[in-house]
Amino acid sequence: MIDLPDDFLTPDLARLVVTVASRDVTLVPLATGNAYTMHRAGQPMVSRLVPTSQVDALLDAGMLDRADDDGAIGALAGTEAARAALTEAEAVLAAVAAVPPDRDSRAVVPSVGGTAFEAAVEAAEAYVPPLDGGDDDDGGVELPFRRERLPEDCPVQPLGNRNGVHYYLDAQCQFRELPDEKHGEASIRGLFAPRTRWLYNNYPRKNKDGGVTGWHAKIVAEQLMEANAFKGLWTPRDHVRGAGAWADEDGRLILHLGNLVLRNGETQRPGVIDDMVYPADEPLPGPSDEDWDGGISPAAYLMNLLRKWEFKRKAADLDAMLLLGWLVAAPLGGALRFRPCVWLTGDKGTGKSTLQDLIMEHLMGRWLLRAADATAASLYQTKGQTTLPIALDELEPRPDNPQRNNGIIELAKIAATSGKLRRGGQDGQAAEYPIRSCFMFSSILIPPLTSQDKSRMAVLELDPLRSTDPPKLEPKLMRRLGRALLRLSVERWGAILEAIDIFRAALGRAGHSGRTCDVFGTLLGCVWAVLHDRMPKPMEIAALLDQLTVEALAEQSGDAPDHENCVHHLLTTMADIYRGGTRRTIGEHVYSAAYGGPSDQGFDRLEGQQALGLYGMRVVKDGQDGRLYLAVSNSHTNLAGLFAGTVWAAGHSGGAGVWVQSLRRFEGAQRSQHGIQIGGKVQRCTLLPLEAIVPKEAFFGDGWEAHD
Repeated sequence: MIDLPDDFLTPDLARLVVTVASRDVTLVPLATGNAYTMHRAGQPMVSRLVPTSQVDALLDAGMLDRADDDGAIGALAGTEAARAALTEAEAVLAAVAAVPPDRDSRAVVPSVGGTAFEAAVEAAEAYVPPLDGGDDDDGGVELPFRRERLPEDCPVQPLGNRNGVHYYLDAQCQFRELPDEKHGEASIRGLFAPRTRWLYNNYPRKNKDGGVTGWHAKIVAEQLMEANAFKGLWTPRDHVRGAGAWADEDGRLILHLGNLVLRNGETQRPGVIDDMVYPADEPLPGPSDEDWDGGISPAAYLMNLLRKWEFKRKAADLDAMLLLGWLVAAPLGGALRFRPCVWLTGDKGTGKSTLQDLIMEHLMGRWLLRAADATAASLYQTKGQTTLPIALDELEPRPDNPQRNNGIIELAKIAATSGKLRRGGQDGQAAEYPIRSCFMFSSILIPPLTSQDKSRMAVLELDPLRSTDPPKLEPKLMRRLGRALLRLSVERWGAILEAIDIFRAALGRAGHSGRTCDVFGTLLGCVWAVLHDRMPKPMEIAALLDQLTVEALAEQSGDAPDHENCVHHLLTTMADIYRGGTRRTIGEHVYSAAYGGPSDQGFDRLEGQQALGLYGMRVVKDGQDGRLYLAVSNSHTNLAGLFAGTVWAAGHSGGAGVWVQSLRRFEGAQRSQHGIQIGGKVQRCTLLPLEAIVPKEAFFGDGWEAHD
């Protein structure tokens, strides 16, 4: 025995000696110098930090030794002193663990060599579970159990914790969240299923005869939570990647199939990969492992099939190509920089339902989240952490409840640019939902959309089929085709990214907005890369873009700049002024104030100005060049009423309306340098050139003469 002073070898020091000696553990000093961490086989272990004072005390007592020149500490190597140190430490722990519940444990400690100390048993409860009498069926006395930390082969993987919530990959590799108070036996059993036998083997609850009667749920809970604490503060935000496609830091494609992760040509099990968590999920059909035997490539085969529908833009098969581009982009959406949205629209007899069945049921199957009557909340909650595409059928206009459609369309807008949706929770904690999905909408009629929403989607319009019978589909063949197309898309991933950049740049040179370049550049790049084994030539790009001119897209979508929409709303709103039992629009009053009208109709310049004055407007003439302008007040109660309920409404009483920002973007618009007299009050205004908004020929020729 080593000659040590009484009260020296406390249970924590004894445990440290036994751990280092019996588990081949090395203590590595922290840079701060105030503690050591435990390492085994060169890797840090999940354990408590060891204070430097404890390590120094054991070094001075000759119970530990320096392992290398870098300050690491290890066990005494193969000497009598090493065996004595281990024996001494084991004696302390054995003495503390063997005290029967009806005996004062303080009386036992002095009988153990030179390890007498008053505080041993007071501290022992931190490492040794209390000896409760056991409530097992056999009524026997439970034997004590001791384990310091989770074994390294634990089937549940702690990930970290934050704000009282602990995060795990359970025994099935599913991502799980457990608050502090939910670490009960049932929850732990769920974490470990179907590996619950591991709990009986590693945390057995035994009776006096040594029979296993259960497992120590409290100890497991404590050590799970402690292991999470040692992992550090952690949340799923930007760390958990569900089923679907992702890209690594170098832009390489990662395909999470639920039960497998395909990465760099290799197959891995779900779990932690490069600091990212890929939890297990329902298996998805992976890329085909068989060569496609359709005679032509799967992309060309599908393109021929799509040509059987009568798309509106038939030249160069543009709409069919855009749809095929979406079918390529959809499963890869989570890895793309921009996720395009398409809207399939057509009346009865266009084969729209058959086309949807081809896409939704056969080609994509479980890769697609499909719904016909959904809300935005149901979609992002169902989707979770996945990047799977979403298809919504029958998204018709809802005059009685436009907010429902607006919420879904807003979700698609967020998804297009890797947005994150945040919503408050009942517990006061905000929940975050990553939205990285490609959307497809379909309807007979398209609901009203803002210009921002229209710029994020491609509208694919169907004409009636020439044949009364829609194309016939073979489900088994279509499923094979879908997997073959996925394989081709994965193989052509690098070419897809290159082609997207080429088409996006070409669209930009053609004068399109950045968002339009994103939508159509992505769709055209995806379809080109799977149909060809080379990049497009300038003439080929020009042929496709001929139908995607700025004017053509604006005509198709009915799109206009925000300031034009604002002026249009203002001029077409009916003024609440009756003359001869009829009312006129604001635009007609502007025309009358500027150009006059027949006196027998009563709409001369003076009356026009009076009508405009009631709504904070006036026609004024530039003192230098004589040009006419419509002066629109920046703040006016009746004018605010005209814009109420629109995006240009006034924020609060007396404040400038949002219409001011929009109108000032009109070409030739000016801010009034001085106040303008309107309705007996001097007001600050925005001046709009009249020939641009209401030219003299606007209403039936030069004046009211042609009005009948």
